[in-house]
Amino acid sequence: MDAATFKGIRGAQATRMQAETHALKMMPAIAQARAEGLKGLAEIAAYLDAAGIPTVRGGRWQTESVRRVLRRLVRLGHDEFAPRTRTHAARQRKLRNRFAPQLTLAEAQALEAEFTAFRARGGRL
Repeated sequence: MDAATFKGIRGAQATRMQAETHALKMMPAIAQARAEGLKGLAEIAAYLDAAGIPTVRGGRWQTESVRRVLRRLVRLGHDEFAPRTRTHAARQRKLRNRFAPQLTLAEAQALEAEFTAFRARGGRL
């Protein structure tokens, strides 16, 4: 989904929805990397680059981009991606209470399909 206007969704909300959709799409790849024993952010970034998986903007993975995706997944309620420290877990619970999940994966995919059709029509409603 593009961060552009889509049925009244603009600016920060469109960007957040795009980031949430991308994070949910990245969940299986990151879970696979962790299943293979990769734990560090740099290791996961290298794994995603080697697998040919682009970032949301099509670039290479950096440790900070992996960190942001993991944080977003935790905020969306996927605790299996949270670091295993007590302090971090408490902080994530606070964040999760402040930022309730905006979209489920199915909702994000439905929005992306609608947006693709919207773009195919030349951006006209």
